[in-house]
Amino acid sequence: MVLPSVNHRMVGGRVLFTDSTHLKANQVSINSLESVEIEMWDYIEELDQAIADDYEKCGKSL
Repeated sequence: MVLPSVNHRMVGGRVLFTDSTHLKANQVSINSLESVEIEMWDYIEELDQAIADDYEKCGKSL
């Protein structure tokens, strides 16, 4: 998943951190995809917030 994302210029940077957090994803038709420009740090902040919300919903702490 990482290599195709890099090849399609969907992610940038030199370091990738992962953990075992499981977030559900929805399958999307290729016809419904659209190009969106977002700063990498804004996207990372959104991901961090989604993870924090998920942990809080499950009663866990980071």
